[in-house]
Amino acid sequence: MKYLLTIFFSFTLCFNLVAQSVNQKSIIETTDEYVIIKSPDYRGSNVHVLFGGHSTNPSYSKKGASLGAMKRYIPHLEPYSKNVIIVITHHMNTLENVKTFVKNKFGGTVTSIAGFSQGGRETWNHAGDGSLKLVGLIDPSTYQTGVTFGPNTYLFCDPYNWGTKGFYGQTRQRLEWYCDHKDEYGGKVICNHQGGTHMNFKILIWFYQKFGNRL
Repeated sequence: MKYLLTIFFSFTLCFNLVAQSVNQKSIIETTDEYVIIKSPDYRGSNVHVLFGGHSTNPSYSKKGASLGAMKRYIPHLEPYSKNVIIVITHHMNTLENVKTFVKNKFGGTVTSIAGFSQGGRETWNHAGDGSLKLVGLIDPSTYQTGVTFGPNTYLFCDPYNWGTKGFYGQTRQRLEWYCDHKDEYGGKVICNHQGGTHMNFKILIWFYQKFGNRL
């Protein structure tokens, strides 16, 4: 009898663990311009938005969003969906559009944002926004130096990921400017000089490992 009870409780424990694993699996929803990641563990309405890189809208057009490219970010952001709803969109989108979308879609409120690579184009526009819990500039396309940062804005970059000619060279020089002036930004500029960490998303992964608890 004792042996049967042991088997029963072991089976029950295994069943509960499997059920828990299934229940905790994030729900992925997509539209033409968005990937939405929701965890059953999170009951709130706060939203973190990631503006993706060049491949999320390679034609730079209003209807050029690439859902396949946006989905590539899912494995890297899904672990953080237990504390916030994650919304991934393309680099041609705007924060105002996203705010309207999430409000109408599920009553969401954007509380933090990040821009990776070309997604930095929109995110730089909000670098001084102190109302957001986090503004992340992840190895971003950069258009000017000396931008004022809000209290929760961080630039996480590697100038060596960028080329030396044309716009790539200009971005590299501007990122180097921020690295040279990082002391003036009080720890809000974090620079790597490794190279080879952009296209494989390594620098994006490192950013969320460091700042994922602030979403």
